[in-house]
Amino acid sequence: MGIPVRFAPDVTVHWHSRSSEFSDRERRNELKALAEARIAALVDTAKVEVQRQSSDLAEKLIIDGLDSEAARRFVEALPTIEQLMPPLSLDELGVKRWQPDEDAAARLATPSTPADRKRRRILQAIECTPGASNRAIAQIAGCDPKTVAKLRDGTDKDEEDDTDL
Repeated sequence: MGIPVRFAPDVTVHWHSRSSEFSDRERRNELKALAEARIAALVDTAKVEVQRQSSDLAEKLIIDGLDSEAARRFVEALPTIEQLMPPLSLDELGVKRWQPDEDAAARLATPSTPADRKRRRILQAIECTPGASNRAIAQIAGCDPKTVAKLRDGTDKDEEDDTDL
């Protein structure tokens, strides 16, 4: 086109680097685990929905296949799921008292370590079932009975007072 080479337009192609969020191996693994958990939850939800629709369809086919009026009345007289399994209250589950902590919202918004979450889970189990043994609470919380005993007695190393220094 008669344009000298030094004035000709130039196109440069290069790869954009990923953000710093993906440069840390731990963060990548954390994001991968989160994605896998979300996918697993979606798969589980889809399986439940497929099973529900399948049972609804099987029920419809069976009911539509009934010829006698007596059989249809029998099916209509069957109790519903809500009648067979009424919702459970906290009292029926063995929880004597439950009230969300005053700082529950702040705790949800504040990141915590796995040790903090485990400690909180143990303390909640102790609070909800104060008469249970350390072994029973450890089984519920998935920890060692000695850990439950330390938290129950208030001698956990993270909760000790350092005032005697």
